[in-house]
Amino acid sequence: MLFQIRWRDVSSVVVAVVPKWVTRTSLRTQFRGLEAFPLVVTPSSDPSSFPMLTWRQDWQLRLVHAIDQVPRQYQDLLDCARYVQVPVGNLQGDLHVMMLDTLYARLLQKYQHVWWGPADLDASRAATYTLVDGFKPVLVPGAYTHNMVIDLSLDGLAIQALLSDDGQAASGRFYTRTYMFYQT
Repeated sequence: MLFQIRWRDVSSVVVAVVPKWVTRTSLRTQFRGLEAFPLVVTPSSDPSSFPMLTWRQDWQLRLVHAIDQVPRQYQDLLDCARYVQVPVGNLQGDLHVMMLDTLYARLLQKYQHVWWGPADLDASRAATYTLVDGFKPVLVPGAYTHNMVIDLSLDGLAIQALLSDDGQAASGRFYTRTYMFYQT
C-alpha cells in the first residue's frame, strides 16, 4: 500500500509499507513514478501494525516516542564509552558483551597474561586467525611469524585451582609455559 503525504511548502513524500524483502531500489524500478519523490520505506510483516485510517496519528506517536528516547540512549552510550575508555564511534553490536570483552582483554594485558599480536583484527582477517587444526603450538619464546595472533603466558594464571581433599592440585602439578600459535 502506498500513501502520499502533502505539506504546504514541501514536495510530496511517498511512504511505502512493504514486506521486509522489498528494497527501495526494487520498489523504484517497479513503480517508475516514484523516482521523482523522496521515498520512506517501512518494512512490515504485519499489515495490521499500520492501520489504514489512523496511520498518521500512530506514526506521530511512534516518532515522538522514538525522539524522546534519543537523548537517554545517547547518554547511556556516552557513559558506556567513558567507562571502557573507547571512542563512541567504536561501540557497535551488543554493547554489554563488547564492554566485557574490552575490559577482560585489558585486564589480561595488564597482568601480562596475554599480549595481542596485530592491533586491529578486522572481520576478514579475524576469520583467518581461528584456532583450528592448522595451528601448531611453539614452545620457543620469541619465535614470531607474520601470522602471529597471540602470545599467552600462563605464569600468573590460576590453573587447576580445584584442590583435592589433601590440598594437592587435581593432577598434582601446575604448568607455567608460554605458548604461541602460528598458522602452517
